[in-house]
Amino acid sequence: MTQESTGSLRVRVRKEYLPLYKDLLKRKIFKEHNEFFTFCCCIGKDHLTSTEKIPLVELCHAYTFKEDQRTLLKALIYNQTQEVVAVEQMFSTAEILADNGFHKLTTSVLEDYVLISEDGDVSLMLGKEKDVQIALSKYVSQDMVAVPF
Repeated sequence: MTQESTGSLRVRVRKEYLPLYKDLLKRKIFKEHNEFFTFCCCIGKDHLTSTEKIPLVELCHAYTFKEDQRTLLKALIYNQTQEVVAVEQMFSTAEILADNGFHKLTTSVLEDYVLISEDGDVSLMLGKEKDVQIALSKYVSQDMVAVPF
């Protein structure tokens, strides 16, 4: 996806989630924001509904998403809505999926490795990088062998 095809479209997340996104990059658990965002979308894929209006802040440009990531996002959204949507709507819907996935990760899979400040900011505990990688790997492995029906 080129910058021309998405214009200045930005992908957004909750402000309080931004510190963990930055920690995961800084500690080299993920290489780019779009990777963890896509991962969160996959975790939140079964929870498209969102009744609350949440304030979001910019995470990254939409054009940073690689073709395979965009294809995955389109497939996740199509699976939920049975509709092919425009790029803007795809990213808007993906923000809901990522938000739900992030919440699921931080309240279950990563709950022992994250800190939540009084302001609600979520960040990674110091020295827990390997534990986070192992927890994420275990989660993915268990999810892959789970019976889909």
